[in-house]
Amino acid sequence: MKRTIRALFLLLSLSLVATPAIAQDEVLKADWVMPGSPAGLPSQGVVFMEPTFYPNSTSYLTSFGLYKAPADSILEKRSEHICKSVNTESCATDNSISYNAYIPVCATAKSRNCIENFWLVLNGKKIQPKLDSYMPAVSPLHFNEDIVANLPEGKSTSIWKITDSELGQSEQLFSVSTVFSGGIEMSLRKSSKPSISIVIDQIEKISGNYTIPQASNTGNGWTIDGCLSEGCGDKNVGFCAAVDNNRCAKRVNNIEGIRYGIKIRITDPPITWIHGRLLNAEFKSENYSDGVTWSIEAEPIALPVISGWIPNSEVLQKLNLTLTAQNATSWTGPFSSGEGAIQQFNKWIPYLGDKAQALQKRWSVGTIFSGQIFNGKTLEQCLSSNEVAGVVMSNATVYQGEPPAWNASDSTLDYKVAAPHYTPGGNEFLGVYQLKINNKFARCIYGLQEVPLVATVSIVGNDGVAKVATSSFSMNSNWIDFNVSGFTFSAPTIKVQLMEAKKENTIETKVEAQLPLVSSQVLPKVSQKKSITCIKGKTTKKVTAIKPVCPKGYKKK
Repeated sequence: MKRTIRALFLLLSLSLVATPAIAQDEVLKADWVMPGSPAGLPSQGVVFMEPTFYPNSTSYLTSFGLYKAPADSILEKRSEHICKSVNTESCATDNSISYNAYIPVCATAKSRNCIENFWLVLNGKKIQPKLDSYMPAVSPLHFNEDIVANLPEGKSTSIWKITDSELGQSEQLFSVSTVFSGGIEMSLRKSSKPSISIVIDQIEKISGNYTIPQASNTGNGWTIDGCLSEGCGDKNVGFCAAVDNNRCAKRVNNIEGIRYGIKIRITDPPITWIHGRLLNAEFKSENYSDGVTWSIEAEPIALPVISGWIPNSEVLQKLNLTLTAQNATSWTGPFSSGEGAIQQFNKWIPYLGDKAQALQKRWSVGTIFSGQIFNGKTLEQCLSSNEVAGVVMSNATVYQGEPPAWNASDSTLDYKVAAPHYTPGGNEFLGVYQLKINNKFARCIYGLQEVPLVATVSIVGNDGVAKVATSSFSMNSNWIDFNVSGFTFSAPTIKVQLMEAKKENTIETKVEAQLPLVSSQVLPKVSQKKSITCIKGKTTKKVTAIKPVCPKGYKKK
């Protein structure tokens, strides 16, 4: 099969930024689950952690009929049906189809939309596990590939096994969940470009009162027997990477220093932005006859997790939340990425305390919907087919998974993260933030000129005080890289200011430059803003910023 390398880039180099180490007294808890609600006290709860098992952790192909009560569609039980293909059962006639496909391991060299390879790296040695099984082994919601509809096969999480004396045990198991999800364009009966997520965990199989998640054929939602918090014994799915009848793939701590690698085939790759929980990652994209392949290799990264409960009698005062049922107990989450997750964290953290309840090492990566608007433009407006706009990684409890926001008043790219200030052991938790932006995308989305750039990085806390950090910036003709580490929490904003390089400091874009920008000293406070006047023909604009720059096409008066 002929292949052409499209892109190869290093997301993080240890020579650029030193990764903050975890204190030796810290204990990792891969199987941590949120504490149960207070007994006899109706309460509202929340959990901030990387998602693990949840009700739709299985493949499904489902269709939806028209709402019967559109005036109150939230309460109305819509017509939801499970299908075996897009042309059978209700999927042949309903007005909407969506799918969630846990793609299988590639069976042949011609297999499409599948896992081509999974490997481990330990002490510089590449180790090749073997496919052990799928979980669930037989899913009632399994559906076959449909090439005409561009629909991938929906199978299950793959379980891999290795026996190697270097790993310290006679047998080690790993779960790999690679999910393609999307919808079917009804007029064409063809799937749109998928969203992609990958989660890798080290596991052990345990027995319990577990059942396979089932979708409802009569109304909204899913049915799952078990709970995600403490207190339900052998029905706890909060630490499960996958389940089968009477079996759970329970997450365990990863082998210290291990790296996971995966290569997947994508027939119809999305133009996308990638975000994840990775450390020292390498990413490679290649063309092949039926699409592209993505190869990702990285270490899992340690994340602080936190949760808590507030009695219903205090919810209105503390959270400004009005409850419809004062005697009902419920919780929300898990929250991990996105603006909504950050808002929820900032709302809850004053009542949860500023100390994490556990540290977990996780390995996950996902894509965002390419139609989202950033600074007035979509990814498609700035990139060609199959391109990746950028990659962001962070060890914060919650983080902004999409591209940074453009702050016009400061002329900066602003990126938000949030986490408890302290680890469970009482040490300051030190942040890691790595951002890689496609050069073409950055100039398009933020309106930057085709000239060499320099950057200034600052970390500002939610109290407006500058924070300690180490950062670096590098740029070549393809990528602009920012690496920041060593800053503290709870909710800092990372501000990156890109400017046209002066002649004496020009960076040749054809040669990758590495510029250490901020030392491990307290950053200075933000400078006072200045104003300049810019002209374009008969049009005049006033620009106010710390270092004001005229918009593209304008000249300084």
